[in-house]
Amino acid sequence: MPAQVIREESFSPKEHMQELQEMHGQCVSLYLPLNGAQEGATLFPTRMRAALNKAKQLLTEEFGDEAASEWPPEELTGFGQKVRRGPQYGGIAVFCCDGHTRIIHAPKQWNEGVHVGNEFYIRPLLSLLMRPAAFYLLALGEQNIRLLLCTSEGAKDVALSDDLPGNLTEATLFEQPDHNLEQRSTSGAMMTGKRGIRFGTSADEEKRDVYLRQFFSKLDASLRALLTSQQYPLMLAGVKRQLALYADVNTYEHLLGDHIEGSPKWLSSVDLYQLAGEAWAAFQKATEIEILKELDRADSQAKLVKDTLELLPAVESGRIHHLVLPEMETGDATDDMVNHLAVAALRLGTHVSVFSSHSVPGGSAAGILRYGREEKPVRARAS
Repeated sequence: MPAQVIREESFSPKEHMQELQEMHGQCVSLYLPLNGAQEGATLFPTRMRAALNKAKQLLTEEFGDEAASEWPPEELTGFGQKVRRGPQYGGIAVFCCDGHTRIIHAPKQWNEGVHVGNEFYIRPLLSLLMRPAAFYLLALGEQNIRLLLCTSEGAKDVALSDDLPGNLTEATLFEQPDHNLEQRSTSGAMMTGKRGIRFGTSADEEKRDVYLRQFFSKLDASLRALLTSQQYPLMLAGVKRQLALYADVNTYEHLLGDHIEGSPKWLSSVDLYQLAGEAWAAFQKATEIEILKELDRADSQAKLVKDTLELLPAVESGRIHHLVLPEMETGDATDDMVNHLAVAALRLGTHVSVFSSHSVPGGSAAGILRYGREEKPVRARAS
């Protein structure tokens, strides 16, 4: 077996799916859930060794004794002892092919599985393309700006840059001339300079919006590296005006349109997590409803393909522009067929969606043709 080039990193949907779909050969795919802190220090290494042994058996059956003779790579035998843990890690996936190994950490706690074949088994990753198992929540509170990483395990506070104001009150004072900050009037012995009366005007509110926009631009820039490295969706919490201002300056492509509207001032991280979970579930449900509507329209236009024997060549020839697959695995040969459809579609840049069930309406997979069965693309004539 060639010397192994091993990379260990958090799941990045675009980068890793692009890489995995392109590789061919003697491909080994391992999926292992992380069962939290309650799992003993020796239990995960034991499960890891069992998965490696199962892969060796499957390599022998699929490719012969020579393919399995140098399995597993030495670097993987001790990996189970040092696996990362945390609320952002629900499971790990190991992909080995032709001397290259990728160890991917993801927030999804998938079922344990070992797969060997001519291409990687990517079924468990597909739902993360459409419905990531984690998202960020940015709470724009008057007294406290918070960034939370939300997973199925709960919410974890993420530290913000030290050079940013800690709350929106500070933000509106950020880099303002002294005479625009606040006008104070002493009103008796109790007023010692620690309190004051603000004389506000509509012009003051306009200035406040200008400073908030400047601050939100800096906040957006400060978060960009973190957000783009993992590409989790970003949800906002705040009052309506703040949400609109932040959305206007945002440059992150995965900002959700669904927000938590209202001041998060008195909400704990647990409260925010619960509200965000409700909004996230509603967003996912609405997405699936739109997919159902698209399938119905395609069916009425004779553009829907549900028969597997027809669907596979249509995908491989690039005649499908939207492939809809079930998220849940069945545990039989259908899984490998659906996996091959996904790999073939992604290689051609076909849009792939995942439906949260064991099947999609009408069968184990469905595809929408670029053109109806009786239609053919018409080339524009040169003038």
